[in-house]
Amino acid sequence: NDDGTLARYPGNANQFNPMFDDLPGAYINQTNLTRLLSIAYAEWKPINGLSIRSNLGIVNGNSRNIFFEGANTIDRALSTGSIASVTNGKQLDLSWENIINYQKEFKHHQIEITAVTSYFSYKMDSSIAQGTGQLLASQAAYALQNNPSNLSIYSNYVGSNLISGAFRINYGYKGKYLLTLTGRADGSSVLAKQNRWSFFPSAAAAWRIGDEDFMKNQHLFSDLKIRASYGIAGNAAVRPYQTQSGLILIPYSWNNQSALAYGLDPQTGNPNLKWELTATTDIGLDFSLFNNRVTAGFDYYDSRTHDLLLLRSIPASSGVTNILQNIAKTRNNGIEIMLNTVNIRTKNFSWSTGFTFTHNKERIVELVGGQDDVANGWFIGYPVNSFYDYEKTGIWQTADSALAKSYGYKPGDIRVSDLD
Repeated sequence: NDDGTLARYPGNANQFNPMFDDLPGAYINQTNLTRLLSIAYAEWKPINGLSIRSNLGIVNGNSRNIFFEGANTIDRALSTGSIASVTNGKQLDLSWENIINYQKEFKHHQIEITAVTSYFSYKMDSSIAQGTGQLLASQAAYALQNNPSNLSIYSNYVGSNLISGAFRINYGYKGKYLLTLTGRADGSSVLAKQNRWSFFPSAAAAWRIGDEDFMKNQHLFSDLKIRASYGIAGNAAVRPYQTQSGLILIPYSWNNQSALAYGLDPQTGNPNLKWELTATTDIGLDFSLFNNRVTAGFDYYDSRTHDLLLLRSIPASSGVTNILQNIAKTRNNGIEIMLNTVNIRTKNFSWSTGFTFTHNKERIVELVGGQDDVANGWFIGYPVNSFYDYEKTGIWQTADSALAKSYGYKPGDIRVSDLD
């Protein structure tokens, strides 16, 4: 303006002046975060080959956010006054592991036994207070009681626990025949009591053919090993309390009255949620040639997942629009190939190359009802994330104006196939 003040709508008055956001105190968004990480352990070795260790880790975090947007800022230009809020949060993570390990060698045998228990706890609570129309802009997000409208408070608590136990045996004979057996059990509080625990076994074996006596007189292979494994892994990718149903208080305007009315928004949980399980078979071959100048590895894997956790869209007439369910089976299988070569190796110069090749095929094997779910874009025989759209064949041309008009299009529009 002529007097040096900022014009609210400069020029042709169709755009708010962005300079208002740069005025001191007009926009504030400050976060202070304090995080304390504490780690401690104790270890005891009572006899040769046996170790007992306990690890404890604690993460304690506190945060505070001050947020203020004045009445003369871009975001509040079309609103009624300023907005101010204060957010406080506190987080506590605790992890506790106990590990027992025993190793023993006798004659041609090597054995290692490991047992583990672990406990992980996550707790977070937060609170938010906010209002609009701060009477004194200089008070920003302080003195929130001076905001004449939309005063509100909100608080939240989230907690989850995971308890695990695992047992593993590694056995080797002459360093040539290797076997690993593992069992693991996990219990997660994010699932309902009847589905909280699951057990995950696995086994792996390997044969170092290159260490056999009949390989000593050959000079082609520097090392040769075949291996195979099978195991089950679990995934409980469920938010805390997602198995539970609840209600949320929703304020809304009613009949042009100044006082707000309140309604309840139902939150539908699914108490039947359980662990998503994936069983994987892997067969591999590792070898090196010419005194380790060429090394290569080949793997074929086949992973089959059942009780897949998917967020499924459902008719809004049910009162909710989507719900998490264990509703599908999928399969991933493929190969991985790795090749490394040392082309030149001298005292002052070396040159090596590395190649990798992977091929994976993912598809849905089974869905609820045994049919494709078009609404969610899930199709048996295709990946979970697939594109489902009209088949486009080109652009409507001027010569086809009449035909295009019969379909509701005009020249220049995308032309799609009439599949039916």
